[in-house]
Amino acid sequence: MPYGTRLLFEESVSAITATPSVALGTRRVEGGNEYIYAYNANTTAAVGRGVIASINSGYSFSVTAAAGNVLMGVVQNTEFTAAYYGWLLTRGLAKSLPSVNAIGAAAPFAISTNGAFEALVSGAAGCFTACGVAIQDITSAGTGAGFIKATI
Repeated sequence: MPYGTRLLFEESVSAITATPSVALGTRRVEGGNEYIYAYNANTTAAVGRGVIASINSGYSFSVTAAAGNVLMGVVQNTEFTAAYYGWLLTRGLAKSLPSVNAIGAAAPFAISTNGAFEALVSGAAGCFTACGVAIQDITSAGTGAGFIKATI
């Protein structure tokens, strides 16, 4: 079953492997969070960083993002090495989200440069897609938790 939500798991959502253990695009729910199995086509991604879909192939991602890109998922449990396979958080509670600017509790945020996140500010230049809501105040250049919902 390559697509759909899985009920039986071959590995932990923290597992990062050099060879795929399940089909790319497989989704699973664990601890109330939804994950998608993906391939890191770019550089190593730190925990808490948001990633965007890569143009290389379906379900591969890139760490580098410009302000206004659409979120594919968040690296949640383990640093995600380049050219490896693993699980990205796509919906649920994300911890240690790095911020570009201060994000107030209950404020919506979007992915920004280098996989960090920024508050959506009324009248800001550019086109931003909200991908989450902070559940606590996050200071400028700090980290904090939020609920995320990836578009992909």
